[in-house]
Amino acid sequence: MRKLNDFLAEKATLVFGTMWMFYAFFIYGLLPLIPILARYQSQIFYWSGWVQLWALPLLMVGQNVLGRAGEKRDQETHDAVMQELAFVKEELALARNEREELKMLLAHLHVKIPDVIRQCDL
Repeated sequence: MRKLNDFLAEKATLVFGTMWMFYAFFIYGLLPLIPILARYQSQIFYWSGWVQLWALPLLMVGQNVLGRAGEKRDQETHDAVMQELAFVKEELALARNEREELKMLLAHLHVKIPDVIRQCDL
């Protein structure tokens, strides 16, 4: 039942959040200004209030459902980024170790170069 409620609330929120729904309600709000429909003003206002009574909680639930979906996506993105960061940290540690090994080899090579040069001169 919860999945059905969440589905309906999400879809209703997405429909209510369109410009077409804005245009529909805008035109509906102008209906009492039409002289022929002026006598139905109280009915139009009644239905307007009725729509507001059920639409407000529906939209709030829909926003909560959409918010949960966004939070889930954000958490998944965060987890993926943290996993990549751990991989990058491992690679950085390996690169640092290799750089230190290269420094030691270069230092050892610099010590040996004078001996090699002397042997070549002989």
